[in-house]
Order: sequence, then structure tokens, then C-alpha cells
Amino acid sequence: MRPSATWLAERFRANQAGATAALFALLIPVFVGMAALVIDLNNARAVQRRMQMSADAAVLAASMDIGSASVDPNATATNYSAVSGGANAIPGVTVVMASGYPLLACLKNQTTFGLCVHSAAAKNDPSSGADTIFVKETASVPTIFSKYFGLSSIPISVSSAAAGHGGNSKQLDVMIVLDTTGSMTSPDPACGNISRLACAENGVQTLLKTLAPSVDQVGLMVYPGLTAATAGYDSDCSSSAPTSAPYNKSPVYLIVGLANDYRTSDSATTLNTSSSIVRAVGAGGAGCSNGITDVAGQKTFYADAVTAAQTYLQANGRTGAQKVIIVLSDGDANAPTAPTTLNECGQAVAAAASAKALGTWVYTIGYGAGTGGTCSYDTSPKTTACATLASMATDSAHFFYDGTLCSNGQPITSLQSAFQQVGNSLMAPMLIPFNSV
Repeated sequence: MRPSATWLAERFRANQAGATAALFALLIPVFVGMAALVIDLNNARAVQRRMQMSADAAVLAASMDIGSASVDPNATATNYSAVSGGANAIPGVTVVMASGYPLLACLKNQTTFGLCVHSAAAKNDPSSGADTIFVKETASVPTIFSKYFGLSSIPISVSSAAAGHGGNSKQLDVMIVLDTTGSMTSPDPACGNISRLACAENGVQTLLKTLAPSVDQVGLMVYPGLTAATAGYDSDCSSSAPTSAPYNKSPVYLIVGLANDYRTSDSATTLNTSSSIVRAVGAGGAGCSNGITDVAGQKTFYADAVTAAQTYLQANGRTGAQKVIIVLSDGDANAPTAPTTLNECGQAVAAAASAKALGTWVYTIGYGAGTGGTCSYDTSPKTTACATLASMATDSAHFFYDGTLCSNGQPITSLQSAFQQVGNSLMAPMLIPFNSV
């Protein structure tokens, strides 16, 4: 009897089912291996994402320390990385910093990142200074399942870079308030024995080289205030000295209003000698390098100068721009011609508090400020120069001081470094392509 078509079809299906089962049995290890690899790759990607976040955090934190005389930005980068002992270490994964990193570099000549400043604490800071820091991290992520198929780990690496200057995304309206009392005529050994006032002017020049004129405006005030007839002498290259006015006689504190002509462009490396504020800080070029003149006859009282700075910024600043006040002082307010001599240091703290309440960032620089025998008019409560300036600042990161008397702030070795660090903190860091170097 010949087999029927139905019988042949049934035999064919039976044979195919057996072949499929055999093929599936052979492919089970492949499927298991692929599943294991997918699981381990996903785990490696998760670790890589965490490493990338740690690298970004490391360069952003370190970029704020570029130019510091006391903090090594390379150490900051390592501390915020994912390496063992770092703030962002990953449990169960050994992350190492690649050879040659962290790396500081100056990219000013390649793109606009502002002033390249030197960090005395950095071990590999180029002699030309730096404005950018690079980090590269590597790791071998142990596998969970793939090790049974011969793959014990998956190598990964991440990199990140941040510019410490030029990344500012917000417009700044900055008012600098300088002490020009008689004490500023004394020489400063930490500044080449030039006068303290000349050293302060050099510091302002550094700040003007750091900010971006395309978005940042800067003005200048001094205290004691001046008579209206002579207030312009500090910025017009005049050989005449201005005259101070008693604090209770409506003095003029403003020397130069907000302007952005201190450099001709963001990429310019020199100051514009035609700018009034540049002339006022002694960089006006041949025949115009006298700068601000210290004035005699008045002691220190700066509460009203802070109030005047905030009033000016509110009236003349740009809508949406961040308002900034930078006050340089020895902190000892003791002027008998103040409108009221009661708690003169406390008045300054109150003036700064009013500015901060309106959103203004307040920076203070203690230049020889002390903790004993100061703020003699403050009896209820008693206070000191250091405590006054620390309280005036937005926070401890905005208070800078020289010497060893103060605390709760940022110690500096010179006014130059103080203004460098103020500039660094004003210029918000910005992540940039790693291949920029």
C-alpha cells in the first residue's frame, strides 16, 4: 500500500519538531551568554554614567580654585572624582585617574576663556597660568554573569573639562568699594613694598582682566567720600588731588559709574587705557598712571558707601543682571564724622544685609583686619574688624583676609590673589569639549 499524503505530512512535522528541539538545546548557551552580556553591559553603562557625573563634578569644583594661592585645583579635582577616597567613589569599582591627569591648561589663545592665572599651590600649573582643567578616569567593571563565559571585566573610561573663566552665563553689574584712608599709604611687603593702595589698584586691574566686557559692567567707589568738585580727579588723569568730605556732609562716593569699556573685547589681554576705571586704578598708560589718590582728614566709615553702592546698582544696573558689591577694608570703622558713631561696624553689617536681602552678592576683603582693639565705637554689642567683614559677606566663600587673625573665610597671601579668586568665583565654570586641549 502506498503511504497517504496525510501520513507523510505527519511524519515530516514530527521530524521538524525534533530538529527544532535539538537546535534550541544547542542555542541555549548562546541565549544565556547574550543575556549575561546584556546585564553586565547595562551595569557597566550605569557605572560609566556615575563616573561621568563624578568627572563633571570634579572639573567644575576644581575650576573654581584656578588662581588660588592656597588650594591646588588638581587636588580639588581628585577629591571630587570617583577614585578611591574621593567624594564620589563608587562602591565595588576601582576607579583610577589616568596618567597625566588632572591637567591644567591655558586655552585663552585658542578660544575666549578669559585670564589665565597662576595657582601657586598647583604642582603642574603651567608657567603661563591656566584657565581650564581636564580630568580622565578609567576603571575595569567586574562582570556578574559574563565571567562564566570568559569575560571577567569590562574596561570603561570617562573624561571631562571645565573652563574656570569665561563660562559666565549671567550678566554682572559690579561695584568695587575701595578704602582710600591714610592707612592705605603704608607699604605692603607682600606686594613688593608698594603702597597698600597701589597694591589694591593692581588687584582691581587683575579683576578687570578676568571679567568679560561683553556681559559684565564694573564701577568704582571710594571711601572716605569726596567733595563734588573734586570727585572726578581720580579718573581724569588730573595731577590735582581730590578733597575728602566729612561722612556727615553728603560726600560723593562714586568715582566711575558702571561701564564695560575696561577691555575692548572678551579676548583682549590688555586693559583699555582710555577707560575711566582703568585710569582710576593706575593703568592709564604714560602720563596717566597715578590712579586713585589717598585722602587725608577722614578715618574709616564704610556703611554709607555700601548703601550708596547698592542704591546705585538698583538705579543704574540692568534688569536681570546679577548685582555685586566688593568691599576692601581693614574693617575698623571709627570715624568721628559719621552721621552717627554708634556701632559703626554694626552699621556696615546692616547695610550689607540690606543689599543681600535684595539679591546682591557681597564680597569683602580684609586687608590687615584684626580681632582685638578694633571697632571701638561698637559697644552694644562689641565686635571686631574680622567679625564685621565676615558678617557682611554673602558667606564664608565671599570673605577673604590676609594674615592669621581672621577666620571663617578664605585666607590669602596677597591682594592680587584675593582679586583673582573673586574674579574666579564671579566667572561661573563651564563644561567644555575634552578635546579642546
